[in-house]
Amino acid sequence: MFAIVTPGGFEQLFMEIEASGADAPDEIALIEARLGIINDETVAINR
Repeated sequence: MFAIVTPGGFEQLFMEIEASGADAPDEIALIEARLGIINDETVAINR
């Protein structure tokens, strides 16, 4: 994975995706949920 990020952006998300090797939407959604990101995928986890 290659990503360019700006300070204060989503760099933690990209670092965690890379470190964990997450490559499926549900795996990425778990990381997003842990970081407090709310979207359709993270909402679906809680259903």
